[in-house]
Formats: sequence, structure tokens, C-alpha cells
Amino acid sequence: FSTVWDWPAWAAMPVALVASVATGALIDLLAMRPLRKADALTRTVATLGGVLVILAIIRVTWKGGETFVRPLTTSVARFGAVTLGWQQLIAALVAIAAGVGLVIWRRRSYTGLGLSAISEDPAAARLLGVNPARASALAWILASIMAALAGILVTPLLVLNPFQMTLLMVGSYAAALLGGFVSLPLTL
Repeated sequence: FSTVWDWPAWAAMPVALVASVATGALIDLLAMRPLRKADALTRTVATLGGVLVILAIIRVTWKGGETFVRPLTTSVARFGAVTLGWQQLIAALVAIAAGVGLVIWRRRSYTGLGLSAISEDPAAARLLGVNPARASALAWILASIMAALAGILVTPLLVLNPFQMTLLMVGSYAAALLGGFVSLPLTL
């Protein structure tokens, strides 16, 4: 929004986050619901296939060129001999705040506990009143918001190119693997 259509960052960010909500809901509805009873590997491969479809759409729509995104700030912070860009610090602080917020929400709210329960034991969670369709949609929407937020904050440090973003996903999967796909703090 800000780079291709020249929107100001303050207007582009909320629109991107709303678009991410729609994208997460669509992925859940069109791809994940039909695969609800499939094994985890099939769902993972379907997720990666969905990423390839999104990348193809981006490539066709914007002709796949590299675009540099203006950072939110170009200021730097100095800590003794170490100099860091505020864009990097903002990205790290938002990641930590989002991670802490998600952990607290997951452990202390009924919805967060329900989401955890459905991933641990879907049959028992259903018996306790957790709706698997709503839990899945919520998980995809949350993941899409987190991905959009990460894209907003990290892309100015790199270059906007669909295939470069794929390389970031490989690192993200490695971090999730390090966290055992269950520990958000360890993944962070």
C-alpha cells in the first residue's frame, strides 16, 4: 500500500492488517476446513502450497520486481560502541510484546485456553464446548495478523520481493521447530 500505491504509512498499516485478517479467514475457509481430518503433514504441505499460490498472485499482480520499502524511521540508537537502527529495535520490541501478549492471552483467557485445548486433544476440547471451526479460523487470523505485522516491520530492513519473503519463512519454520511447535517464548 505505501510503496506501490504511495499511501502514507499510518494509513497503509491498518489496511494491511485488515487485509491480513481477510486472508487468514479465506485460507482457513478454502484450504484448511476441507483438510480438517487430514494428518498434520498433509495440512503442512497444503499450507506451503497456499504460500506458493499467494506468491504467484503477487508475482503476476506486481510483475515480481524488487521494491524497497521506506522504513518507519531512519533514526539510530547508540549503546556505547553499538549502533542499531530504530527500525530494528521497533521490530524486536513489537515481536517481544506480541509474543508476551499471546502467551498471556493463551494462558489466561477462555478463548486462548480453548485454542490450546483444541490443538492438544480435539475430541476432549469439543466435549468442553470448544468449536473447532472457530478455533481454526481464529488461529489462521491471528497467524495472518502476526505475519502482516512482521512484514510491516521487517520488510524495510530487506527488500520487498515475494521470493525473499519465502526465505524468511524457512527461518521461521526453523524457529518454530526449535520451540517444538508448542513454546512461543522459545520460538521467539
